[in-house]
Amino acid sequence: MPAAAESGVPLRRHAIAALAVAWNLLGVVLFVVRIAMTPKLAEQVGGAAAAAAEMPAWVDLAFGAAVVTGLSGAIALLLRRRWAVPMLLVSLGAAAVQAAAAPAVLAARGALHASALALPMAVLLASLALWLYARRVRARGWLRR
Repeated sequence: MPAAAESGVPLRRHAIAALAVAWNLLGVVLFVVRIAMTPKLAEQVGGAAAAAAEMPAWVDLAFGAAVVTGLSGAIALLLRRRWAVPMLLVSLGAAAVQAAAAPAVLAARGALHASALALPMAVLLASLALWLYARRVRARGWLRR
């Protein structure tokens, strides 16, 4: 029988929620770095930073929405709140917009590399997995108001 917290919720649920918070905190940090990146600094750094500097503002908006709602949903999951599920769904939708848009924009500018597809797809898959997990724990009654 798996170890359980006082509430009867398996301890692995707390670990998964804590990992989700850490993952989304990393996303927020990367978003802040992206927004703080000036074109001059991006040019000096080169590579992916230079390509990211060319992204339209609406792609950055999708990125910001994905990480902020993802962090909110992950915190809600950690706190066992039902609103984790809709927040993570919004995060998934924003991540899907970003995952579709970023490679399209880079391809239009002739800067598409295979590595440009890997990270958006990994983020999209992680967002999907986290949303599905939140739905499952809600169905089991582990989330409360």
